[in-house]
Amino acid sequence: MSDGMWENSRPCEHWKFWSDLDVQIGAECRVVCTNSYACRKTAYNFAALYNIVGERMLAIGRMGKLTTDSKQVNVAAYMPPTIEEFRASKASGKWRYDFCATYMECLSDELVKKFYATTYTMNDLKRDIATIKAVMLTVRYGTLDSYS
Repeated sequence: MSDGMWENSRPCEHWKFWSDLDVQIGAECRVVCTNSYACRKTAYNFAALYNIVGERMLAIGRMGKLTTDSKQVNVAAYMPPTIEEFRASKASGKWRYDFCATYMECLSDELVKKFYATTYTMNDLKRDIATIKAVMLTVRYGTLDSYS
């Protein structure tokens, strides 16, 4: 979730609850809160992010199909568009952003090959966002927990 999109909107600091959650992948869709922030908002216009960070969201979703390792999933946002560009950047040590060199070290060649062979579309993202929104609505407003 891009807290920068909503950090100055009301209610004050509503995004902190969501940005500090420990996300875990599982069959059960629910929020298990491990932070100390109360939930102050449960609905967000995620579609507004598509034009701003949509490509990064797609890359993260694509990597999320392959691994639950949060470091590997998050580095996907900085993957070059093609495996050829990835290999050239790795060989030269020159990435789009300087900090990427360190981030990319957590990716095995096998995972990189699978990433570029995997498809994750806008339809997949929209379906996942719908699930996320439904789960967000299970959280009790003003509390640290979800409905049981």
